[in-house]
Amino acid sequence: MVHLLVGLLLALLSGPALAQLAWTWDAVIPSGASALEHTAAGMTISNGPGTGTMFMGRTFGAPSSGATRAASALVSETLRLPSAPGGPLTVTATRALPLLPMLNTAALLYGSFTAGYAVGTALWDAVGDSRVYPTASGWQYDEGIAPITSNGEQYCVNNVGCWHASKTAACAAWFASPSGLSGQGSYQLVTVDNGFGPVQMCRLYYPSGQYAIQAGVSVRTGSSTTCPASIDALNPAFSVPAGGAPTSDGKCRTGRYTGVAPDVAAGIIGQHGKDPATDPTLGPRLAEDILNKGGTIPGAQPGTMTGPASATGSPTTTTTNNPDGTTKVETKTPSYAYTYAPQTINYSTTITTVTNNAGDVTTTTTTEGEKPQSACEKNPDSIGCSKFGTPPTDAPKWKEVPVTYSPIDLGLPSGCPASRHMPWRGIDLVVNYAPACDVAPIIRAALLAMVALSCAGFIVSRLTNS
Repeated sequence: MVHLLVGLLLALLSGPALAQLAWTWDAVIPSGASALEHTAAGMTISNGPGTGTMFMGRTFGAPSSGATRAASALVSETLRLPSAPGGPLTVTATRALPLLPMLNTAALLYGSFTAGYAVGTALWDAVGDSRVYPTASGWQYDEGIAPITSNGEQYCVNNVGCWHASKTAACAAWFASPSGLSGQGSYQLVTVDNGFGPVQMCRLYYPSGQYAIQAGVSVRTGSSTTCPASIDALNPAFSVPAGGAPTSDGKCRTGRYTGVAPDVAAGIIGQHGKDPATDPTLGPRLAEDILNKGGTIPGAQPGTMTGPASATGSPTTTTTNNPDGTTKVETKTPSYAYTYAPQTINYSTTITTVTNNAGDVTTTTTTEGEKPQSACEKNPDSIGCSKFGTPPTDAPKWKEVPVTYSPIDLGLPSGCPASRHMPWRGIDLVVNYAPACDVAPIIRAALLAMVALSCAGFIVSRLTNS
């Protein structure tokens, strides 16, 4: 089931009034693994157990342009919107699944279950010749060694993995390839006479022992890169004789392993494992296996969404009585036109009104939509939405107010104080007030001026407000 963080957005676009249903796609999850319900503007979209109608199944396939590591599979999921405008709406969402997130999930799944349950054939196919293997104790990795470079004859059969250091290695490579018997049955080097003399052939046999096919062994002289023999006690099937070709990263098997974390194993498989381009069924098989085992595939991006182009809603009828005793019957029928984008469904609402007014029938059509809230409607308390009113434009009216004031006698002595004498350690210190008294009139005048200006300001302010 698609994990939907569902939001309902209504927007008024240019031209016909449009509204919009929008999703944020998170991951592809197993059916019934979660429950999520969102209701907005009268529409409910449900997902999970008990909701019944949201998830209606999925199919898997390969991208039409060819499978890649970035898009190794396509998943198409059928979704039902129970209360969409115009009634229940069934749509199909198709998204591409990258290989690495699937490998990460598969590696983690293997760590949670036994090998027979969690590791399916798809994951074994994806491992390829990356030298990473799952075991009962976790993921193991053969770090490999450098190959051996030598000069001499090289061999190839049916253009498979050319070139090889021995005829046996060339025959074995063809036998294990899709053009051979993919490792089923047996092979043998034989010498046959083709009419021009004896030649060596690689002959393949079915598991029953019946002869299947044969091909000649090509020979050339040159430099070859081969691997030494290795015995793999962990996976005997990967034991190789001397003369085999290096694996995809250019190294040779050693048959010795070290443990690695699931994400490290997934990264190695993603880089050096089987390329989905060589097997378009790999990604779809891996995705289906993961979901069937309860895994979640992250990283799926929206691709395309398809569904019906239009729907007609239920009509509503109102009847009113005219003053002359006749009746007016008005029937409104909504219709909805849908257009689809990767994460949205845009729709316009058209109302067809048929009015039968005492036998006079008229039909009108209008397109409706919901106007989105303005910035101030959404945030009325923001400073840009404050309401200050309109300033008055009439001239101010002046009013004369008589003001009188007089000085207040504080009872302080007049004149300059006499000098003061203070003895200190036999010294007569004299404090002379005469210099301060000389500047006192200037300070007095400045203070009176400041007070007068302040009072004038208070008076003017009072007159203005009145």
